[in-house]
Amino acid sequence: MDEGRVADAARHFDILLRVHPETRVLDGLFAIMESREQGRAELARRLGTQSLWTDAYLRAEGQDAAILRERAAFLTRNAAAIPLGCARIDPLVRELARRNYRADAQALQRAQCSGASSGQLLADPAFDKLGEDALFGGRRHGSGGVRIAAVGGAVELANRTSVTRLVLSQPVALEAGEYRAFASVAGSQSDTLLASLDCGQPERPSQAGGALARGQLLRAKGCEDEVFGIWLRPGSGAVTLDNVRLQRVGQGD
Repeated sequence: MDEGRVADAARHFDILLRVHPETRVLDGLFAIMESREQGRAELARRLGTQSLWTDAYLRAEGQDAAILRERAAFLTRNAAAIPLGCARIDPLVRELARRNYRADAQALQRAQCSGASSGQLLADPAFDKLGEDALFGGRRHGSGGVRIAAVGGAVELANRTSVTRLVLSQPVALEAGEYRAFASVAGSQSDTLLASLDCGQPERPSQAGGALARGQLLRAKGCEDEVFGIWLRPGSGAVTLDNVRLQRVGQGD
């Protein structure tokens, strides 16, 4: 590599991969290739065509956190030159999310998955992935007396209990600061939906920031495990929810 013989270096690297596919020495050699223009080109060519290289490069389980994050950042920046697709980066994305590096995981997913939402603070604003095994999709929180159902591209909610209940949530990666949560809400009791932003587990919000249908004010703490929650007050009727979004206070659409 120092002499500019990148192709020769890659061939030797290939031998190491075959003989010692799990040695930590490989991490240093990958880093050298990432740092040089010719090395990046060779790395892109081999990652795109050889599973031996991608298996070693995208190995996530048991990997050092710093290497995971650096590798994800590299693949995010170079997604156009190294288009691996959702399936191949999925183990890396899942491991990042499992360790609560959600911002890294979401950035990588957006860059490498052609169908991922771009520019959205919520990964699943319409709750299209509700009930699926989606890392960043919407999650149901059903309980006795609470109804949560997908209806015509929206979510219908009803709360027949006597207390405010958590009905939906999804993980988010937000910088610390103030945000407004908006949504399209239909029904006779549109002000019964409230939103929350918390670290770890959603907590029942106060009513000081308004209601979701009118643009509720929230504060993000900037934690790694931040969760956006939607809560429904008690009521006799149902409400329909769609097009949920978050907007940083002081920034336009």
